[in-house]
Amino acid sequence: THAWIRMPLANSAVAHVDFRNNLVQHWSMTASNCESGAKGNFVNNVYRFEAWAGGKKDCAIQAVSGGEVYASGNKFEGCSARSTNFKSSPVFEAPPIPTDPTEAVLQKVLDETNGAGCMPRDQVDKNYLTSKEKCPSGDPAHGLQVEGSKLGK
Repeated sequence: THAWIRMPLANSAVAHVDFRNNLVQHWSMTASNCESGAKGNFVNNVYRFEAWAGGKKDCAIQAVSGGEVYASGNKFEGCSARSTNFKSSPVFEAPPIPTDPTEAVLQKVLDETNGAGCMPRDQVDKNYLTSKEKCPSGDPAHGLQVEGSKLGK
């Protein structure tokens, strides 16, 4: 949540990303990117776009500059992937890992007891998940300020 373009950004011919069962939201440029020969399998993720964050709604997942992407089972809320050339099968074999159905991703990631991140979530983490504030100048590198955060401006 609240990132610029690194959800994730794979930028090298040796980069291989197997990205599964994640919530990606509130980007201020693009969301998930494979470029410069990088390869990525993007499976059963939820991409949530809200215009106030300032991002590009047609750039939830993209392959540019020789990047290769296999995308399957992703859910797009108010956004879309940017490509007509995604691969029809995984671009590399990944070790078998349990992958939940897309319908279960939000519930599992946001669960207050066993969800993603450090548990139990403190109030700062909860504020980041629910914030509707745009990062200063649209760039999360400047640090989103939420109540309780110790980030410098």
